[in-house]
Amino acid sequence: MNQTILKEFNYKISKYDILTSELDFYNLSKYNIVYLCEQLKSEITENLLLLDSNKHLIYLDLVIDTLEDSPFFNTKPTIIDKWLVKYNASIKDFPNFNGLELYKLLKTNDYYNVLPYNEFA
Repeated sequence: MNQTILKEFNYKISKYDILTSELDFYNLSKYNIVYLCEQLKSEITENLLLLDSNKHLIYLDLVIDTLEDSPFFNTKPTIIDKWLVKYNASIKDFPNFNGLELYKLLKTNDYYNVLPYNEFA
């Protein structure tokens, strides 16, 4: 059973504060989080196909427990809704809010933690 992507995904999420000082949110989400989500889905599917069906729930519990250990597991989804309303954007456009004020904000690197990323937190 392969858990390479699961471990990498959890590591990246756990290092969010460090990554946001190195990358803008757009690149962090598109090339780290979204990219890894797709790989994680594939890894989970492959593992389920390799496991006996009586072990599926055990494996899925392991995946869930690993993801729930992430410091961002309890982030409220309404935070995203408030950003979408404020910037008149749609979640279906994520992460490519091209031409919108939100896109410009998300493409700005926040070296000094002065951007309003957490204004709705």
